[in-house]
Amino acid sequence: MPEQNMNLNKGILELLGLTGLPKEKQIEMISKMTELVQRRAILRVIENLKGKDLEEAKKVFAKGNPEKTLDFIMQKYPNFNEILQEEVNNLKKEMVEDISKVEL
Repeated sequence: MPEQNMNLNKGILELLGLTGLPKEKQIEMISKMTELVQRRAILRVIENLKGKDLEEAKKVFAKGNPEKTLDFIMQKYPNFNEILQEEVNNLKKEMVEDISKVEL
């Protein structure tokens, strides 16, 4: 999911006023935001699974294999990249709103 990482990274540090942080801190922040986006997107998918698909998802996720998990999600949700992009946009919006509240 590196493409989503790049989308999340693009401009977000500037939006949040974090460009002055040391590079390693910037990378850490982007990594945490990327993980959050991925979790939110996967939760959206799981919330919509039912019956056999839900049971199959539980088995796949329990194995802890990220490649197989992604394969399963992409099979059930070919638009998963769009879901990820929506979550990237949602997170950006939330963070900008939160920062603007702090600055008041």
